[in-house]
Amino acid sequence: MHELVIGQDQLLAKNEYGWVCLPRSSAHTYTSQAVLAGRVHEPTTIEYLLEHHGGEDIVHAGAGFGDFLPALGKVCSGKVWAFEPNLENYRSARKTIELNGLTNIVLQNLALGAQPGAAQLRVMDGEAAMGPRSEICDGETVLAHESQPCEIRTLDELLPEAAVAIIHLDIEGYEFEALRGAAGLIARCRPLIVLEIDGRALDYNRFMASIDYRPVEQLIYNAGAMVFVNTVYAPLTTCPETSPST
Repeated sequence: MHELVIGQDQLLAKNEYGWVCLPRSSAHTYTSQAVLAGRVHEPTTIEYLLEHHGGEDIVHAGAGFGDFLPALGKVCSGKVWAFEPNLENYRSARKTIELNGLTNIVLQNLALGAQPGAAQLRVMDGEAAMGPRSEICDGETVLAHESQPCEIRTLDELLPEAAVAIIHLDIEGYEFEALRGAAGLIARCRPLIVLEIDGRALDYNRFMASIDYRPVEQLIYNAGAMVFVNTVYAPLTTCPETSPST
């Protein structure tokens, strides 16, 4: 294991892309265990982002503790606009950026939504930290110690002029809200949109069809105990064979 203790609340790990700092409290999660073992989590998705950004910007929301950032920051020539509402994850992601000397990452402690506002983010499941699986409560009643406040902003207000090639969202079911808040950006840039799919795959496809996008590829990471699936959606006006790759 490539594990080093760097502080009371954080751990340090290394894989082929660089150093990753992660919260000790969520070291039990699957993503953390993979990173602590020196592996790359969801390598197929990372490789896809690296191969298809075309020199333009990437939106990476649900950044967690920043395990995608060493790869994206070192390879992408455009900016990487990263968003993570969980404060503990955000602090580790900031450390990850510093450890790797990344200068093109713009990381913000925000959630993305359909309109600016505030929400409660569920960060604990009983006494266990949810880590990368933290989620907007969205009206659900949770115990006080299980959640923290977070600010919600829209991509349209945050990135009014950025040239975005890819929007990658892994935000625990809040993807539709984030995309509603990016309607202007999507109409202007027509980016590829990569979504981690859960049991509501048909709902995702219907929503994406409503904004004139279609699924063109699945990025599957078979981790043995778990299988992670990200679906790539392209605008109907773009043939998958000519999706941005250069």
